[in-house]
Amino acid sequence: MKMGYKERPVIEDLYGNHIGNFERLGKPEITPEQYKSNWALIEHAPQLLAALKEHVFNEIDQGRPVDSRLIALLAAADNTTEERFKKRIGRGGGI
Repeated sequence: MKMGYKERPVIEDLYGNHIGNFERLGKPEITPEQYKSNWALIEHAPQLLAALKEHVFNEIDQGRPVDSRLIALLAAADNTTEERFKKRIGRGGGI
């Protein structure tokens, strides 16, 4: 866990760019183990998303079908429409 200003965990993207800090919010009865599990998931979310995008791009590049729900999910994660997302990956420029 990377700690930042005032000992708050730092969230970074795949390239190490600062995205934000992880605050201890929510129900006061959350256990330290739950906090650490939540933090681990959030910390690795950018890398997981990048890996999923790479997998989808490779599937499309190999001519294999990709579930439309997965395309919708990735489009939403990129804050774009499914149509724009499909055009971008269809040009062979990666995701």
